[in-house]
Amino acid sequence: MYELVAELFAELLAVGFFAVGAGALTTVGLYFERLSLEALAAGRFSFALWIGGMGALALYFGPYLMGYTELLPRLRSLLETRTA
Repeated sequence: MYELVAELFAELLAVGFFAVGAGALTTVGLYFERLSLEALAAGRFSFALWIGGMGALALYFGPYLMGYTELLPRLRSLLETRTA
């Protein structure tokens, strides 16, 4: 009984970690992209390119790597094992 609760708690903790991480990286990526557009409009081209690259990296790591490849399969397996 306690093994099942501990296993469920560990999996829920991992799902929560990936959900918060994906959300945070997505937010940071969107902020950096907006900042990049503002810097580009102000004529700071090198800074706009650099911060745009950082935003693109954050948007790659957040929604895709943490969200799509890690969070979604864990969430699906968690829901499948709990409903079956």
